[in-house]
Amino acid sequence: MGPPEPRAADVVRLRAGVRRFVRSFGLLAGDRTPCGAPIPLSVAYALVQLLEATRRDQVVTQQDLARALHIDKSNVTRLCARLTREGFVDQRRAEHDGRARMVSLTPKGRTLAERVERSSLARFTQLLAAIPADAHDLVLSALETLATAATLAPESP
Repeated sequence: MGPPEPRAADVVRLRAGVRRFVRSFGLLAGDRTPCGAPIPLSVAYALVQLLEATRRDQVVTQQDLARALHIDKSNVTRLCARLTREGFVDQRRAEHDGRARMVSLTPKGRTLAERVERSSLARFTQLLAAIPADAHDLVLSALETLATAATLAPESP
């Protein structure tokens, strides 16, 4: 026996809350990130993901990037092609598997990724500062729980 079925009113409240957050945080702006970087959100996420991997001395394939960003193969292929055209990443065939494509930041890409990361940290600092300090743990815990639930729930009913 699984968890109890959620109340319809709570489902509506959750949906309304997530929608309100998405809009108010600026996630619907296609030409900039919520922290103000003049690039699409998918580009910012990819650059920062590659920056984090670089700092850990990890090699990243397109498949790794797709998994980390929760996007499919065709979308990550288009995203990597765009990043390559714009000079932010280099791609090469993996030595261990000629079908796999390795993705790494160029110096230009690293500079932009670092700028996006700084802007993002500043924006999230402002956001957390607007939440009462005694609610920080509750909000962060609820966000982790919601993110986990999103990965476990099927995408469509």
